[in-house]
Amino acid sequence: DLENLAANGGVTLMYIACILKQLNFFIYRRKIAEMVENIQNGFFSDSLTWDDERNRIANSSNKFALTVSWTYFGVTACTVGTFILGGFLSSYPEIFGVEPLMVGNQTIKVLPLKEVFPFDIQKRGLFEIAFIFQFILLTLGPLLNAGMDNCMTSLIVHCCAPFKILKYALRNIDKRAYVLLGYEKTDETEDRVLIHISEPTRLR
Repeated sequence: DLENLAANGGVTLMYIACILKQLNFFIYRRKIAEMVENIQNGFFSDSLTWDDERNRIANSSNKFALTVSWTYFGVTACTVGTFILGGFLSSYPEIFGVEPLMVGNQTIKVLPLKEVFPFDIQKRGLFEIAFIFQFILLTLGPLLNAGMDNCMTSLIVHCCAPFKILKYALRNIDKRAYVLLGYEKTDETEDRVLIHISEPTRLR
């Protein structure tokens, strides 16, 4: 029926997305590692020469990344918790004081996902095996997807911070030059600073 198709289709799509993300991480693993290394080494901007504004930009980006991460993990925890609660409610309703499904004098055990197994799930022991399998299926998928999404999102946020700092440096390059060269802004030193700025140097 439509309910079973939606449930099984949702789990299938979730694991297809998980596999595609894992392949993407595997294919671009060297570029991702190089990007992280460049951020840590200060490739775009050396943190040893940062002023208060650059520290504020970096701290703001770090706080935003943490906020996004904890929010994402919170949503994931609620989702996984709902799956666990729904699974126990459908398979072990007596725990919550709900009468189980009865056909005559026999108790019918129901799995969270209605699937076809090559064995009788109503037998004791076999139902528990099928339940544990579906329990892992419903919890592992969201956790893997959330972990990979969170990693990529945090990486993008931290990559944006050096570009914001670089943008700030370009806008204030003339003021920064006076500080780095140890000059005071006068008519006499202005030409010297302009010469240094015109030279191809790395922004700090």
